[in-house]
Amino acid sequence: MKSSLHRVVVLGMVLTGTLLLPATTTAQDQMRFRTMDRNRDGVVTRAEWQGSDQSFRQQDRNGDGILSGDEVRVAQGPTL
Repeated sequence: MKSSLHRVVVLGMVLTGTLLLPATTTAQDQMRFRTMDRNRDGVVTRAEWQGSDQSFRQQDRNGDGILSGDEVRVAQGPTL
């Protein structure tokens, strides 16, 4: 029983994560991210972000206060 519950929980986490990830990252997205990541540490902080606080929060889909490459997209779809 415990093992089955564990599998269900893990499967749910994997499916949820898959739905939250963008389908593809384009070369344009990657170039835009590298340009914004001024100190080349692999993330874009609010200090590096040139947009508004509101636009930073919209891009920060997981709410961790930094933007990873997957969060910075050229063409924005609806936020989940």
